[in-house]
Amino acid sequence: MAKKRKQKSVPKVCDSFLLPKSMDYSDPRKLEAMIKKTFSASVDNLRRMEKEKPGMVAAMDMDTQRCKRRVQAAAAYAPRIREQVQNICPDVPDLFSIEEEWAYINSLPTTSYDQQEERQYLVLGAAIWMLDRIKESGRIQEAIPLLPRDDDSLEDVYIPDIYDPVHSEEVILSMVYVIQQRNKDCMVPGQKKIRKNQKYDPADRMIVDSFTALRLHHQEVPSRERFEKLLSMIDKEAIDKAVAHYEAKLFAWMECYYRCRAVYCKKQLVLEQRRKRFMTTIDVRMKELREKTDGKQNGILSEVQDPIEQMMLSDGPASQGHFDFMASEPFQLLQYFETETQKLEEELNQLSLEITKFIYHSRHFGAVPKERIKMDYGEEIADIISEYTFCDPYEMCFALLYLMETDSELPWLYYPGIVLSENAGAMLPWSGEEYDEMEDAHWDEYYGAEPRASRQPVKNVPELADWYRLDYIYQNNDSDYQFRYNLAQIVYEVSGGILPRNLHRYDDGIKYLRHHGITGKKMQIPLLYCMMLLGEGRHRSKDWRLRLNVPDILMDDLVNTVVGTVKEGISESIEAHASAEDLQARVDALKNENDQLKRAAYEAERNVKELQKKNETLLGKSQAERRELAELREIVFLREDDREAEIEKDHDEATFPYTVKQSVVVFGGHETWAKAIRPMLTGDIRFVDRGMRPDADLIRHADMVWIQPNSLSHGDYYKIIRIIRTRNIPLHYFKFASAEKCALQLAAEDMKY
Repeated sequence: MAKKRKQKSVPKVCDSFLLPKSMDYSDPRKLEAMIKKTFSASVDNLRRMEKEKPGMVAAMDMDTQRCKRRVQAAAAYAPRIREQVQNICPDVPDLFSIEEEWAYINSLPTTSYDQQEERQYLVLGAAIWMLDRIKESGRIQEAIPLLPRDDDSLEDVYIPDIYDPVHSEEVILSMVYVIQQRNKDCMVPGQKKIRKNQKYDPADRMIVDSFTALRLHHQEVPSRERFEKLLSMIDKEAIDKAVAHYEAKLFAWMECYYRCRAVYCKKQLVLEQRRKRFMTTIDVRMKELREKTDGKQNGILSEVQDPIEQMMLSDGPASQGHFDFMASEPFQLLQYFETETQKLEEELNQLSLEITKFIYHSRHFGAVPKERIKMDYGEEIADIISEYTFCDPYEMCFALLYLMETDSELPWLYYPGIVLSENAGAMLPWSGEEYDEMEDAHWDEYYGAEPRASRQPVKNVPELADWYRLDYIYQNNDSDYQFRYNLAQIVYEVSGGILPRNLHRYDDGIKYLRHHGITGKKMQIPLLYCMMLLGEGRHRSKDWRLRLNVPDILMDDLVNTVVGTVKEGISESIEAHASAEDLQARVDALKNENDQLKRAAYEAERNVKELQKKNETLLGKSQAERRELAELREIVFLREDDREAEIEKDHDEATFPYTVKQSVVVFGGHETWAKAIRPMLTGDIRFVDRGMRPDADLIRHADMVWIQPNSLSHGDYYKIIRIIRTRNIPLHYFKFASAEKCALQLAAEDMKY
């Protein structure tokens, strides 16, 4: 007997469009098990990536100790999220599982707090907030002695180049050190001392170190006692207010997220309704076909009664008998069936990709223009996002740190927490273009530098007030005692400060304001005054003669000698005329003088190190600019001679596709050139399209930047150059028009590393 051929199952295309069923997770054990499973899947994906990028699991805070805290937090707040979603979007629970979605978004490895700290200096924001509140409470003088001032402690602390009129750089730097090193003296229970070769936690863990993750940071050790003492100087009301704002903004963002999610659910419903109408139509047409073919060609229909199934079960092309029997209509119906199915699948896939993109990119929405969000996600999503506002960024930085310190579960909700900290960091002053004192042409004469090319006069500068014209009269009842005052006198009477005399040093700042769309005198004039006051304050003249470079040990010997001499010279008179209190007062005075001399010595040494650092920076910039100039000269020479450069011998060693070793960003080039070169180069390389503006964050994290100068606007070029020089990133220019030769040039340069 001939073996009966196994029939193929007819694919049920519609199954992929069935929306997820909302499951019951009222049982806490069932809820936690689901969340653990979701996080485990995310960890598995990261571990597969670690072959190319080692340390990804720990970097994304998905290692065992931190993942456990994240799971606990997600489980603890899941009921509150369900209640919140049911109140704001009653339609959402019927379309997907809120708890599963909540677990999913919190398990996604978008970034971590410590990675944000590396880019945005969140600890610096928290340090400034703490100093402001301590000063407001009237305890800043009590706090200063707790801050370290020795150079050995502070030399490894790096912050952006900032000037704060409220706190000196030394005070801010010391507070940052206290926060960063708050768990420095902590120990693992049962372990007396951490061995030198034992790296318990990465050095760059400033926010979520292992002691914090394991709740082992509440120890009676010097580093903790100093941090907690400073923390206790802040009014509890201010701390409670910061925490309340953080919590309110966190759940306000989740409301915003689920409102956007409801928009996507509506789109899912539209697809589902289309699917149902489509399947109903197919059923009707199939029924009509069965009626037409009923009782005919029984031999052909002996095994399969459905002509559509007959075609789908066929191994090869249909025989002539099939075509004669089924004619053209069934085939047209089948083709229509397949075409519509593919369309629905494609639309559903696009919708799924858009939702995933929304989750990953939502942490940047605070700094993204509304029009860009509208372009990527639609007007309805853009309107919802634009309604969300962020709080004081300094307060948010502190709240994150404080909640971590107090073992709260809130900051362990990584999806909304990362959104808050990312946008708080984006609002901090130093998160834009970093200031470079050596590039500030306003103060060339102050540093004795050679005058640069004269700047072009700025047109239509708002007229500033005359600060010294006596135009104002104090209003009192006695006309005999009425005098004329000017603005400078009024400001001095209130603040004790006198205004800078050069009121027009920063007139060219109006260009930067206009470039950012800031127009109108009511906005421009106050900002020009801010630039003037802060700039003049930053570069205030100091008496260099007070900066003595005397080591502490020599200063101590000097003071001890002076004290000894004083004691010997007045020993007789002490017995006759002076009391012990007088001697102690003199000793205390000498100690105070010693402290002042030490402070001056520290200031001098710090200034010397700053000058050395600036010198090294200038030397590096000079070498980089010489290399850049050499490449530009070669390109200009080749273009004048109307020929291309010769390919160096080392260039032909690369084989394509070539995987770059460095993180590379490529700007410029026509679309055809970019399309041709992309397949030749793989790895961590990003080709920026001509229509996209240069992303400062993308450039900052690149190891190497390449420019194809034949298609790049001047504005984009100068922005790229400014960021590159600020960060000392290597820059290279493509010398060829051929995509293959450019790929060889890049590969040869990459092989040098």
